[in-house]
Amino acid sequence: MNRIIKSVMAGMLSLTLLVVCGCPLLESLMEPPETLSHDGKTYKTGFYGDLYFNEENISSDTPTFDYKNFSFYDLDFPGHDWIACRSVISKIYTAESTFESERAFYASNENFDFYCTISGRENSEQTVKISNPDVEKFSQLWTFASSHEYDPFHAGADKGQQKHAMPDPASEHYEARFYKVSKDGFFTSYKGNLFVMQDGKLQLLYYYDYANGNSSQSGMYTVELPAALEPYFRGIYNQIVSPASAFQRDKIKK
Repeated sequence: MNRIIKSVMAGMLSLTLLVVCGCPLLESLMEPPETLSHDGKTYKTGFYGDLYFNEENISSDTPTFDYKNFSFYDLDFPGHDWIACRSVISKIYTAESTFESERAFYASNENFDFYCTISGRENSEQTVKISNPDVEKFSQLWTFASSHEYDPFHAGADKGQQKHAMPDPASEHYEARFYKVSKDGFFTSYKGNLFVMQDGKLQLLYYYDYANGNSSQSGMYTVELPAALEPYFRGIYNQIVSPASAFQRDKIKK
């Protein structure tokens, strides 16, 4: 009975918040539609698969319109008839008539450039375009990272993570990202996974455990990459952070 009463009270509180706060809160609690109508045309989302839209392409003066309790950006890009949801900007819609051609374009790796970004201390960063990338290895790396990354909702899961000492503040410590960007600059793959060198190997960074400031218990957790992938990506990493690289030269200049 107490659970039922609590559920009813929670529902009443949610309804009260919606009434008091209005549509912005309602919009944040709802999922945008998969299709919408605008200017006499039907638009569909999802043509970009698991890619992320580059939000820098939307400016503050981009025109907007409302549709079914949501607000949308009416994008004006040459060659594209697109709409973006304001509350979930990564959700992009294209005209139904061009959905299949757009999906085929962004499904082809020929329309993407592949990159590695290395970040160091003191906000130093270098991004390098990969020449002749092994597309299959990139795909395998992303699949592995997605299934082995840290999940706060299952923090105790065993994903092969190993604890190491925190990086020495007095020594260099770099974090690498491997990703792709569509050649038109509109979409990118996920950039959240970081990779670090540990024990002479490039490994997936699982997370940093600062142990609430207790240095004796803090540590860096990593997951070893598959043997079929590690040498390839370690080679890319080493080329960027080597003493002769532009990354190191730029740091010396600073």
